[in-house]
Amino acid sequence: YGLKGTAVIMHTLLQLFPPTTSTDAFQPLSLLQYFSYFVVPHIACWLIAEDFSISTTTSAYKLMVESSDVGELINPERDDDDEL
Repeated sequence: YGLKGTAVIMHTLLQLFPPTTSTDAFQPLSLLQYFSYFVVPHIACWLIAEDFSISTTTSAYKLMVESSDVGELINPERDDDDEL
């Protein structure tokens, strides 16, 4: 999904859980760091697994890592999409 997919997932998470959400559940990370390092990649793996009918997120993660360069080329973060 590239950088655009990352931006869409992050935007959705921030709408559901605003940065003002206070919790010590993932300290010492901030909410944004937690989303960036754990939640966004996890959601992306689930979406990839669903799109490619892959039965495990481990295989989806491998596909995500192997195709990350292509994803960035096909789905750049900045394009003509006004919603982002």
